[in-house]
Amino acid sequence: MDKNEDGSSGSALAPRVSEEAIARLVDRFYAKVRSDPQLEYVIDNAIVGDWAGHLARMRAFWTAAIAPEGDSPKDPVDAHLRFDGMDRALLTRWIALFDETCSELFDEPLAASFRMKADQIAEKLRFAVSNKVQARTHSTP
Repeated sequence: MDKNEDGSSGSALAPRVSEEAIARLVDRFYAKVRSDPQLEYVIDNAIVGDWAGHLARMRAFWTAAIAPEGDSPKDPVDAHLRFDGMDRALLTRWIALFDETCSELFDEPLAASFRMKADQIAEKLRFAVSNKVQARTHSTP
């Protein structure tokens, strides 16, 4: 359950979470990313002035991703591969900030649900980033 709201309920495997709680998570997480010395350059160059639109897309993504049933969110791998400078070390930092934010906002079952989904996405991204780096290395004459 959301630490700041007692109306949420659900099982430990698929806790329910309000859209307001997801908005707090997304907003707080991206505030951290934008002020992080390792990540701010990457995210500011990727978003380029459309923060309201990006935050709305991320709220919709996490609403779908964490829902016990319903639409599956769009796979974010392609979008993240377009980020100039994204690498495995930055992904590790990204996930650490996300984990920290989840722990600040939610009790353990809900934080764990978000972390599990984020870890699944991060694993796909790590694989894709590694392949992108290898492709660039092998295509250089």
